[in-house]
Amino acid sequence: MINLTIDKKPLQVDKPVMILTAARENGFEIPTFCDVGDLTPDGSCRVCVVEVTYPDGTRKIQPACDTPVCDGMRVRTATAAVRNARKQAAGILLSLAPDQPKIRRLAESLGVNEPIFKSNRIGPGACIHCGICVRACAEKSSGILRFSGTGGDRRLTLPGIDPKREKRECEVCIPYCPTGALKRDLGLGIGAEKAARQRLRNRLRTLTRWLFLVLSGFAAVSTATSDLSPSHGISILARVNPFEGLVILLAHGPNRALPYLPALAVVLTTLILGRVWCGWICPTGTLLTLFGKKGRRIRYQGLRRAKTILFLSALIFALVKLTFFLYADPLALFTRFSAAIRALTLNRQPPAIDGESILRLALPFAALFLLNGIERGFYCRYLCPLGGFLGLISKFAFLKRVVDRHGCVQCGECGKSCPTGAIADDRNYISDPGECVQCGACQPDCPADAIRFEFGSPFRRVPIEFDFGRFEWIGAAALVTLITLAALIVTALFGR
Repeated sequence: MINLTIDKKPLQVDKPVMILTAARENGFEIPTFCDVGDLTPDGSCRVCVVEVTYPDGTRKIQPACDTPVCDGMRVRTATAAVRNARKQAAGILLSLAPDQPKIRRLAESLGVNEPIFKSNRIGPGACIHCGICVRACAEKSSGILRFSGTGGDRRLTLPGIDPKREKRECEVCIPYCPTGALKRDLGLGIGAEKAARQRLRNRLRTLTRWLFLVLSGFAAVSTATSDLSPSHGISILARVNPFEGLVILLAHGPNRALPYLPALAVVLTTLILGRVWCGWICPTGTLLTLFGKKGRRIRYQGLRRAKTILFLSALIFALVKLTFFLYADPLALFTRFSAAIRALTLNRQPPAIDGESILRLALPFAALFLLNGIERGFYCRYLCPLGGFLGLISKFAFLKRVVDRHGCVQCGECGKSCPTGAIADDRNYISDPGECVQCGACQPDCPADAIRFEFGSPFRRVPIEFDFGRFEWIGAAALVTLITLAALIVTALFGR
């Protein structure tokens, strides 16, 4: 056994370990930056320094990550000398990359708010020459990545490899880079192949969405129906609409719901792949994400639960044979809007195509476009009952977006690229599975390759931002009840 003290607390460790390991195992917090659990420590950043007094009385300021414990050692983690040394180390890091969020937060936690010198390596993806990637390459791969030059000319290089001509498919080092410089700042071609594949996937998604938009337009204008009353036929789009099928099932029974059996394919696909309907297929969603500001402009994002409340309200109304919530369904909106456009462009006169009909058919869709001025896809984010239904299923999907919190450099690029504002920059850039539409737009620009879409158990623990809490469920139930009572009163007074 090795006996030592940390901050005057006697400890025993049963094998030689580094001071940082011994401290963590016994509840002492020591800040670190370059320490990576599966790489050999080298103490290069000096953020984890502590004051060490050896058995012979020698006192030194040493990095805790690569200084082994010894019998009789005394360690102090918060002396004035230690705090000053950590501030100096954090100041250097902040000077090298003043715009890097991870470094800025570390510096602020140590009381450093301004760089101590000016550097020409600016930007959130600036290389700070910490050498973590070189260690990763040496220990996990071929060891070809190395520093070349000295002083101001010191650079990371791949000797013998021309990034413009040769593929660099090894990407082992990327998750270890604390600033994301390997993909964004150095021009070595590392990660370029994967990013190209991810961008190709995004272009394929765009092509798929427009293809479904065109097909949906043809289906909408070729259908005789322009309303959802039971006396009309069922449109082609309606047959794959699980929300409409469920409402019809509850309101009119199994016989009327049989034409909606194809909608089960959408439900099954959502259970496996998540909300791919919203991200890859929905024609209304395609139109509503053409313009508008990305990200989150509305501060209270709990408003996203409104679409789930609307969905639950629709189900309750259906039990008393009230199906008017189907007018808010995205496919019904698209069908009626397409019918109105067809009637106007072809100058034909379908039943009652007058000003009132145009307002009834096209005005709701026009209102959705106006709401895009607040946030892109406002209706999809907050009001779509079909999206609320598929979002509930997606929480148990096999395929989910996962963020490696240790690899994430907190640059915020994923939040900027997300078309639905589903990524929470104040919650470690997670995304609720019920809000993520599986578009993959966040992947190509991630400098740390920290974002993955992976299959797993539908019940595995992932962060869920917009789950209903106990009191929220009570509030939602009360709101649905009030809406139902109001609808029943209006129906009783004015007829159906």
